[in-house]
Amino acid sequence: MYKKLSILLLLAFMACQPVEDESAKYISKTDMIKILTEVHLLEASINHENLSAGIFNKYNSIHYYQLFDSLNITHEHFDSSLNFYKKDLPLFTEIYDSVFLNLNNLKVDIENQLNKE
Repeated sequence: MYKKLSILLLLAFMACQPVEDESAKYISKTDMIKILTEVHLLEASINHENLSAGIFNKYNSIHYYQLFDSLNITHEHFDSSLNFYKKDLPLFTEIYDSVFLNLNNLKVDIENQLNKE
């Protein structure tokens, strides 16, 4: 009887333990939107330079390193977070809708500044 009670108490105790939220290991949705916006701005500036493929890869990696460093994240953390969000297509679409909105707002701001000059 005590053995069954001990097992029952152990199971009840284990059931009460908080379940670790897997998403806590990854970059938050809000931060991911900001980071992806910066990544796409970086890619646009690199593409604007019209560099050859060999130089592009070196140039690209240096600038990505600097971007991730300035955001206090690692390339690995970014990649694992991106892969995490890719698994949830509606959420990934929602993130990219926000990224596109951010980029469009920046474009409008730049156009407005140019029109004022």
